[in-house]
Amino acid sequence: MALRPACQAMALHLFRPRLFLFALLWPCCVAVVTNRTIDDTYGDLVTGAMPFYAPASAWNPSNCTGCFVQPDPSQLLNGTRHDSTARGATSSVTLQFSGTAIYFFCVVPNTIPNTNPPTITRYDLKFTLDNAVVGTYVHDPDNSLVFLYKVPVLSVQNLTNTSHLLLAETASDNSLFVFDFAIYTFDDGLEASDTSSIGGPSQSPSSAASASASHSTRSHTPIAAIVAGSVAGAIAMGAVFIIVLWIQKRSSLKDESAIPYTASAPEISALQDHPHPPSATTWTTLQSSDTGLPPYAATESHLVNAETVRVPRKR
Repeated sequence: MALRPACQAMALHLFRPRLFLFALLWPCCVAVVTNRTIDDTYGDLVTGAMPFYAPASAWNPSNCTGCFVQPDPSQLLNGTRHDSTARGATSSVTLQFSGTAIYFFCVVPNTIPNTNPPTITRYDLKFTLDNAVVGTYVHDPDNSLVFLYKVPVLSVQNLTNTSHLLLAETASDNSLFVFDFAIYTFDDGLEASDTSSIGGPSQSPSSAASASASHSTRSHTPIAAIVAGSVAGAIAMGAVFIIVLWIQKRSSLKDESAIPYTASAPEISALQDHPHPPSATTWTTLQSSDTGLPPYAATESHLVNAETVRVPRKR
């Protein structure tokens, strides 16, 4: 019976390098996607790519003192915004990103008091991604003085993991446009562009609109996409780890069965069961995104049970 602990110790010694390698590879396998932010003023906080505003003269930065639309800076990302009021012309902003999803956020006011003529607060936006219309957003203001912040006016998911160009523009006259920030989902399988600025869209808005029919899109937060990717990665790696443990267990049993057993005391008719305490291997993985999403944890255990050994009765 002294041989069994020795075999188990040898199996554990052989398995330790594999466990160490698994621990090194685990973060690379589950850290699949992250969120990146494009600020209206500071641009892409990772690559440095800047939004392109057209026409530049139609857009007002945060330090505009003569603007009637004055959102609360504490409610804005980094305290900044860009706003434009279309009066017989089109105002647009173009973003360049590499990833699999894009989310666009605006400030949406209702009534601005004590202005003559009344300040335009109606929203009528159109979104074109890679020369195809992917959504619209319309908001008719009510009589309240409430400003709506971080409004998701566009959500596009399941994109190919390549470079994309998003054009957001006013779709009609007398439309307000207050851009705060955008979030895109970045996949580690493709490096984002290091371009610090971008030009305008390669195709005119009129020709892009003919490529696809417009449809209204309401945004959902990117939490579901990130959590789904993390869960899928954790499940896949958990399955791989369990398979490795199973193969190691079979190898250990084969090694034990190959060792002959000789009873030192023939008068002993049988040995009683000697269960070894179960050993457990447990891991916990935490992951968070750029936007502070709650971490995801996964736990798995594998128990190794001792077998009963019997010796033939002496005759």
